[in-house]
Amino acid sequence: KMSENKISFEVVPIFDQTANRNLWRHFADLEIKCESEKYHYNIGKGDKSRIVKGYKYDWEHFDNNVTFVAYHSNKMLGFATAYKIGQSSMYLRNLYVDPEYNGMGIGKSLLNKVERAASLVADSMEIVSLEGAISFYKEQGYNWSENSED
Repeated sequence: KMSENKISFEVVPIFDQTANRNLWRHFADLEIKCESEKYHYNIGKGDKSRIVKGYKYDWEHFDNNVTFVAYHSNKMLGFATAYKIGQSSMYLRNLYVDPEYNGMGIGKSLLNKVERAASLVADSMEIVSLEGAISFYKEQGYNWSENSED
């Protein structure tokens, strides 16, 4: 299993997602892989285009977008995106790591980069997460409230 080994990777900022429109498709592919393999969600045929449109919408409609991608040998291992909401808060929209590379510090590195960038433009960062990832955020020191929007 890949996660038993260490791997070198670099985390790079993406300053303009629109410069490479394929990036949204890569984000969607990784999101779908994580949600189906790791969290066992059923992903439908139309979900990829819906997810791609979501990334495009977020990038075009929110200020102070923050995006980091983790790469190893030109392969995307994970990514994190956050957006400013209101006057002083950031919203972590996504943080996904390829399930093959879990446990290698990639998620923690991505989160640290987003936190540092967010601290430059916001006083706080809100995280909304899939239930299966809550333990990751708790391990990183986040407090978690069990609010549900039924």
